[in-house]
Amino acid sequence: MKSKMKYVIVVGIAALIILAAFMLYSFGGEAKENELSVDAMYLLKEEGKGETINVSAIIYLTNVGSESGNIKIIAYLMERWKGVAVARNEVEIGKIAADKTKEVQIPMEVGNKSYEIEVLVFEDDLLKIKGGGALRIIHYSVDNKAYWDASLEEVHFEKVHQ
Repeated sequence: MKSKMKYVIVVGIAALIILAAFMLYSFGGEAKENELSVDAMYLLKEEGKGETINVSAIIYLTNVGSESGNIKIIAYLMERWKGVAVARNEVEIGKIAADKTKEVQIPMEVGNKSYEIEVLVFEDDLLKIKGGGALRIIHYSVDNKAYWDASLEEVHFEKVHQ
C-alpha cells in the first residue's frame, strides 16, 4: 500500500511540474507578435505654385497584437507607364503601440502629369507591406485663373513578409 501511495505522489508531482512548465512556456515564454496593415490611403491637395502643386499621400497604418518594431516608410513618386522614379520621400515613424492606428502624411510636389506612388512599409528594416496608387494631376486655366485637379485611383496594398 505504501509503495502505491509513493507512486501516486511521484506521478502527481511530475504532472504538476509538466503542467507548470507548459503554462510558463505558453503564457510568458513567447513574445506576443504584432501585425501591421495599411487600412486606407487618401490624397490631400494643397497649394499650387507655378507649374507644380503640393500634395500629400495620407495612409492609415494599423498595428494589432503587441507594440511594433521601428517603422519606416519610403515612398517613390514615379512617372506613370514609365516606371521611372522622379522623387523619393522617407518618413520615420518609430514604434506604434499595440492596437493603434497612426496617420502618416507623405508630402510630394507634382506637376501636370500622371504618376504612380509606390509605398513601402518597413518594420525593423524588413519590408512588411507594399502598395500604392495612381495619381492624376491636371492643371488648367479659366478666365486667367489657374486651377488644379487631382485624383487618387487604383489604391492597393499587400503584405510581403510577416
